[in-house]
Amino acid sequence: MALSDGLGAASAEQINQGGQRFEGIERIDPSGAVHFTESRMQALTRTLGYQCRSMELAEVGDWADELQAKYRAYVERLGITATEWFNRFPASITDNKTLLTHDKPPQKEA
Repeated sequence: MALSDGLGAASAEQINQGGQRFEGIERIDPSGAVHFTESRMQALTRTLGYQCRSMELAEVGDWADELQAKYRAYVERLGITATEWFNRFPASITDNKTLLTHDKPPQKEA
């Protein structure tokens, strides 16, 4: 790890963990399992009906699929498509929209 002059590893780790908590991550285990903060998860549960307090690395795809389905249902309740929803925001905050902007779910191959 390359650190700026005067910034020790312990300080860098503290800064990183503070940023993670701000983003809703309580902690990440050595195994890669992510544990989410209660407050951020409550917001997702209240808004989307999505609940995931912790996620093993091997489960990421399944949780992403569920979150995408919950998000699509949410925007449908609003009476708009995901694309219309994202078009309301500046591009700078929607750079990661590619996973959620499909108006129809991708078809699974047989």
